[in-house]
Amino acid sequence: MLVVNPSVPVESMEQLASYAKANPGKVSFASPGFGTQPHLLAEMFKLLTGANIVHVPYKGPAPAITDLLGGQVQMFFDTVALFLPHIQTGKLKALAIADEVRSDSLPAVPTTTESGFPTLQATFWAAIVAPSGTPTTSSTSSTHQSMNSCGRRRSKQVSPNSAQNRNLARLSRR
Repeated sequence: MLVVNPSVPVESMEQLASYAKANPGKVSFASPGFGTQPHLLAEMFKLLTGANIVHVPYKGPAPAITDLLGGQVQMFFDTVALFLPHIQTGKLKALAIADEVRSDSLPAVPTTTESGFPTLQATFWAAIVAPSGTPTTSSTSSTHQSMNSCGRRRSKQVSPNSAQNRNLARLSRR
C-alpha cells in the first residue's frame, strides 16, 4: 500500500508522480531498510515515473512511520495493517493498494492497476502452521481470523501434499 503524509498536495498516484517530477529531489520515501519489499516498490515507482525521489532507509517500519507521520519523509509503501489506524484518524493519506484487488479494510482505495501502474504490485504472504492432528475446523477458523485482521479478502488453504507445504515443512525443521 502507498501512503503519503497529508501535507503532500496529492490525492492519487498520478498526482504524486507529477508532484515529484515538478519538485525533483524534494520528495522522499521511507523504507524499513535496503532491499526490503517497500524499498523495491518505491524504486519501481521512481523508474516507472521518472521522478527524482530520495530514499531514506530506516531500521524497521516503526521509525519510518514515525518520521512519515512527522513529515520528515513524504511517502511510504508497506502493509495495510501498518497504516490502517493512521489512515482512519486522518494522519496519513492512502493513495493505492499494491495488489490486484482492493482491501476489504479500505474499499475506497484503488489498486495500483486502477491507478495506472499495473506492474507495481507486491503480495505479502504468510503461513499459519499447526501440529498434525489439529482439527481442520480449528485451523481454518484461525486462518480466516488472521487474514481478516490484515484486511485481506482471500485466504487459501493449501493441500497437505502440495509443494508449498513440503517446502514450508523443510524450512520449519531448520
